[in-house]
Amino acid sequence: MQEKERRSAKQALQDLKMEIRSSQDTLIIAVDIGKIRNCACFMSSSGKVLRRRFFFTNTIDGFNQLMRQTKFYQRREKLPHTLFGMEPSGYYWIHLYEHLTRCGKRAITVSPLAVNRNRETINVSRDKSDPKDAYNIADLMRQGKFYLPIYRDKEIRELKRFTKIYYRLVAQRSSLRCRLRGIVGYIFPELEHYFTDILAKSMMIILENCPFPSEIRKMGRSRFVFLLAKENPRFSRKRAEEIYELACSSVGITGEEKSALFEIKFLLKELEDLKSNMDKVNAEVQNIVSGRDDYSLLISIPGVGPVTASSIIAEIGDITNFSSGKQLIKLAGLDLYGSESGISIHSLRHITKRGRRTLRT
Repeated sequence: MQEKERRSAKQALQDLKMEIRSSQDTLIIAVDIGKIRNCACFMSSSGKVLRRRFFFTNTIDGFNQLMRQTKFYQRREKLPHTLFGMEPSGYYWIHLYEHLTRCGKRAITVSPLAVNRNRETINVSRDKSDPKDAYNIADLMRQGKFYLPIYRDKEIRELKRFTKIYYRLVAQRSSLRCRLRGIVGYIFPELEHYFTDILAKSMMIILENCPFPSEIRKMGRSRFVFLLAKENPRFSRKRAEEIYELACSSVGITGEEKSALFEIKFLLKELEDLKSNMDKVNAEVQNIVSGRDDYSLLISIPGVGPVTASSIIAEIGDITNFSSGKQLIKLAGLDLYGSESGISIHSLRHITKRGRRTLRT
């Protein structure tokens, strides 16, 4: 059934392209999307420009203005069919796209790369403006150079947003780790070099109880060794004594203990909160993907864990939308390209990187 639906969608796209290229009775409405204001260009499928610029806001009033203008040109030019097109810029285009689909209008998208390349064929200058981009999109639509957007269902959209939140939290954690390593290296450089992982359990015990070399010396060898043994029994006595010796001969900066302690406590609290939030996000992700057949298949692959599997599903959605592995490779931007010109052939090929970055990482 899914295969039949996929083929019918592909055939529908081909029929739509053929209709636009051959018919004379379709009104093309190309929209250059902006965050606050959009610009529309009205053109007939025969190539007649009806209006180069029509500005409307990204609100329901602006959308209604667009619909009224569309009906006006349909009546005036006797064009029974309409086709709306836009470049998928950020998240702004989704508002208009959803409104058009709710109104039962046909809506398509054009590739940002195609828009950039086609701009040079229309105008040799490097000038760029909203009206020119709207006309550029209309020209691509008239040539049939467009595609139907894959607008995923609610569940996949939720999953994608959760995975984005997760990766942002990972980036914040990396930043906090670097800041913590920096302050430790400032007050106790020997300790920073001793632990490869700045968030190691024994490191956390030291930072929470006695982060400065002077505090470790004041505690004395036996109390310091006992503290580490009590809080982390797996940490050897020999290593604890080595850290004590490092504290006794440390060249760390002194005189800024109050501010350094404040920053350490702040960073440790931030890292703790981040971990809690990451666990919550992971729980939400698991609620979405658990029970999915594609998730079970992905995590069965060696080296693919829950986070990676969830990210892949969030990016590609329903895998039956793709007819071959080559399409997935292209979506990820992992397809290869070479360079040939006359008798000059460069044998070394590179990946295009024109695709979803998350799928490549």
